[in-house]
Amino acid sequence: MHWIHRAGICVCLGALTALVTPVIAADTPNTEVIDAKYLTGIKRVAIASFVVQYVVAQEATSKGGASSGIDFTAQLDRARLQETTESMYQAFISKVQTSGLDLVTPQNLAILPSYKKMAELSAATPREESTWSRGKGGGYNSVLMTPKGMPLVLHSDIDHLMDGWSSVPDPTLSFSGRLSLYSTNWVYYDKDVQKDLDAATLHVRLFVPLAVTSTNTWMAANWQRDRSTTTAALRIGERLSRMAVGSNGNIAKIALKTPLFIEGVIGESNVPTPGLSLSGLLFGKTDNSANFSLNVDGYFQRVPATASVVLDEFVQHLR
Repeated sequence: MHWIHRAGICVCLGALTALVTPVIAADTPNTEVIDAKYLTGIKRVAIASFVVQYVVAQEATSKGGASSGIDFTAQLDRARLQETTESMYQAFISKVQTSGLDLVTPQNLAILPSYKKMAELSAATPREESTWSRGKGGGYNSVLMTPKGMPLVLHSDIDHLMDGWSSVPDPTLSFSGRLSLYSTNWVYYDKDVQKDLDAATLHVRLFVPLAVTSTNTWMAANWQRDRSTTTAALRIGERLSRMAVGSNGNIAKIALKTPLFIEGVIGESNVPTPGLSLSGLLFGKTDNSANFSLNVDGYFQRVPATASVVLDEFVQHLR
């Protein structure tokens, strides 16, 4: 389990595992590089994919049925999310151009036959994904966006899915979602793009969750008590936010190691104090969900601004 200590609270992020100290967007992002040797000598690049995963709802349910959650499905307009994705992509293009790297233009990339093949293989976007179907563990409802015409590229060779020494499933995708999105051998097709352009390829993913959740179950003899807690924590999420770099058929990964929290966008109030109920007396179930409110304009301003800080740090590793 993944525990984050923030403002005196200890909360759990389920399958996203690593003990971390969160930072705010003003801090320098803490990144880790996997297979850094493949970043050597890169001078020419193409942005081959750019994926933003917006979590619109989260929920957690304990073994005994206590549940809590946060849901901004209605407030996060899909058209505005798409506009934000396009804006972040254009800003990333500018970052790469000003870094001193030779950038293949999106227009020249789009007409390349090997890249057209990647676009044809891609799942359609926006792509709605939910892990709630997995049952009482709760999960994420999210929307995966790409700039129009770009492929949705997710794969175990490209995403950073290591938990210690072992690889774990992507916790934000359902079983069918993983089967669908991770089955394409993107690395195979990406090699052709690298060869045709004589360039390295960049594959960006930004993960934007709303909250952290935790559940607990205590048992003693015939007595059981369950608790579920959701705490607002809008952020650019660690590990799943990454930039994979394809170079000469190899893959290096630059992953965000520590989440960057975005303060002042989600309001949290009126955390209920558990009262007496028949189910509570019999089973000890406690639903500790606060009332949450979203500053919608603040979301669409602060998320791109914080993502920009992360992308700056990703590009730094190529200089």
